[in-house]
Amino acid sequence: MQLKAQLSHFYHPVHDIKEGIKFFKDILGLKVNFSNLTTTTQEEISSDDVSNLQWVEFDAGHVILLVQNVPSIVPYDTGIGFTVDNIDEAFIYFKNNDIDISRPIEGIQGKIRTFEIKDPTGSTFTIFGN
Repeated sequence: MQLKAQLSHFYHPVHDIKEGIKFFKDILGLKVNFSNLTTTTQEEISSDDVSNLQWVEFDAGHVILLVQNVPSIVPYDTGIGFTVDNIDEAFIYFKNNDIDISRPIEGIQGKIRTFEIKDPTGSTFTIFGN
């Protein structure tokens, strides 16, 4: 028998869940699938109502990004990458939204190019696009 495993989620700790929601929902535009916050519907979850919130699950395409409140987390290179339609527009978007860009766009024009950003915790994510 061969096991057919599939990747279901990535776990990402953040030191401040309020800032995590702003980053993943408001900046990256990920949809909230579930959280342990039961007093608010998933559509209403915002960074302003997090009094008892410990984790949020975001729809990140074919995988869930589980963001959990871990105040003592030390920033790290996540190994997580997000694909965008237009990397030049994405770079300007992040810059205009005061997102820390830790590595500028690299690659050959017309081919897959990348740059890196940091979330509010200081952890690094790679952005891929043309």
